[in-house]
Amino acid sequence: MTKRLCYIGVFVALLSVGAYLRIPISGGAVSLQTLFAMLCGVVIGRKNACICVGVYLAVGLIGLPVFSLGGGLSYLAQPTFGYLLGLFPLAVLSSMAFERFQNKKMGFWGFALLLFLSAIPTLMIGSIYLCIISGSFTLALIKASFLIYLPVEFLKGLVCASAVLGLRNYSFFRHFQD
Repeated sequence: MTKRLCYIGVFVALLSVGAYLRIPISGGAVSLQTLFAMLCGVVIGRKNACICVGVYLAVGLIGLPVFSLGGGLSYLAQPTFGYLLGLFPLAVLSSMAFERFQNKKMGFWGFALLLFLSAIPTLMIGSIYLCIISGSFTLALIKASFLIYLPVEFLKGLVCASAVLGLRNYSFFRHFQD
C-alpha cells in the first residue's frame, strides 16, 4: 500500500511539473502532461492512474498552483481546463494499450499508435470544452485546439512506447497493474 501511494505521489508530481514544461509550437504551446499521464497509465495501471489524475485535479482546484496558469476553483472557467479533464480517459486508455502490448498482441509500432490514439479523447474533450467556454464553434478554433496537437501527441506516444521498452523489465511494472 505504501509503495502504491508513493507511485501515485510521484505521478501527481510529474503531472504538476509537466504543466510547466512547455514546448512552443505554432499557434500555442504543448505541455508534457499528456506524456506523463500516458506513462502513469502504463506504469501504475488504470485504477491507480485515475486516482492520480483525481488527486492532481483536486490539489489544483483547492488552490495549489499545479496547473500551468495557477490553481483554484476559478480554473474551471479557463478554456484549457477540458484538457485536464481529458487526462482521465488518457490514463485509462494508455493502461489498456499497455495490457495489449504486454500480452504480445502487438509490436512497438502498434503500441505507439495505440498510445497516440489514447490521447485523442483528451484532445477532443479539451477542444469541446474550449469551444463551450469561448462560445465559438468555428473551424479555425477546432483546428487550433485539436488538429494542431495531433503530430505532437503522436511523438509523445513514440516517446512513451520507447520508455516502456527500456523499462518494462523493472519490477514496478509488475506490482501495480490492475
